[in-house]
Amino acid sequence: SPMRISRRSVLPFLLLAATLQAQERADLAGLEARCAEAGEKAAEIRGLPLRRKVAVRVVDRQEHAQQLVDETERAFGGRLDEVEAFLARFDLIPKKLRLKPALTLFATQAVGASYDRNTVRLFDAEPSEALLVHEMTHALQDQNFALLAQAEQASGLDAILAFQALLEGDADFVEGIFAFPEDLKDAEA
Repeated sequence: SPMRISRRSVLPFLLLAATLQAQERADLAGLEARCAEAGEKAAEIRGLPLRRKVAVRVVDRQEHAQQLVDETERAFGGRLDEVEAFLARFDLIPKKLRLKPALTLFATQAVGASYDRNTVRLFDAEPSEALLVHEMTHALQDQNFALLAQAEQASGLDAILAFQALLEGDADFVEGIFAFPEDLKDAEA
């Protein structure tokens, strides 16, 4: 016989679901506020204005890993196997390394966030402030110089790697100044 469900028995589950959704919205609002603060700090360090609000999403690491693999394949015109062979030929990667599984492992284990098209994607609901400053530096790059759009237009391995070095080097530099301001004061003395 079919199970009978009364309204009274469903009510606690509906209340729990509503409470969890409200908590999730509050958590996201808190993350957005933390990102905005990190953006202000990055803007101050970098001397650039943050021109618009940046959206924040908490995403699954596996979703991010697949997106990273897809973006990497797209950047190399779907020829990731050729890039892999080229890098291995010059001993830039181990000959037995396969880029797709390596990228997936990297994205699921080593990366805490990413920035793309005015959105910070977080893989942890409790990111460090330094990580947020790093990602918001990418927002500054995007909003002030359209570097992400230019990087997407880059063709050839050298150009792609050069843009990646510029983007990440700048963000790492700002993150370092934020995380270790006393080291900067010591260097200035």
